[in-house]
Amino acid sequence: MAITKLSDTIHKGKASCDHVLVLSMNIKGAFDNIQHSAIASYLDNSKCPANIINIFKILLQNRKIILSTYEGPAIRDQKQGCPQGSCSGPALWNLVSNEMLQENWLINTSIQAFADDFVLVSHAPSRVQLESQINESINEILHLDKQKPTPNFS
Repeated sequence: MAITKLSDTIHKGKASCDHVLVLSMNIKGAFDNIQHSAIASYLDNSKCPANIINIFKILLQNRKIILSTYEGPAIRDQKQGCPQGSCSGPALWNLVSNEMLQENWLINTSIQAFADDFVLVSHAPSRVQLESQINESINEILHLDKQKPTPNFS
């Protein structure tokens, strides 16, 4: 379904002889840097049943990091990151990244996601207009939420 929407946007632009741009974005450190407070906020505002919300919140509570130092082990609270290698990690990331997917994008612009990789597709009659649309979309992405990791564009 997602690839079909992406392909349709590209074909629509080409059919109208527009300039088409496909921008690939990888959210650098998405799973490592997402703040637990952001996850909790999105969980609280979701339509998820309370028992499921509590399970996810419990998964994030009392997590510790042990660092080896010259003075011995140092224990710190872990307040960011999804549990690595867990089944819940992608679900928690999807909950937070969903805001980007729900955004009202400019006309002839769409976004798709797979885990921490996003593809932004846009088309416009002129190169200048296309550049403007893409720049506006990038600015929107960068300003959605400061608690989320930042994207790398390619």
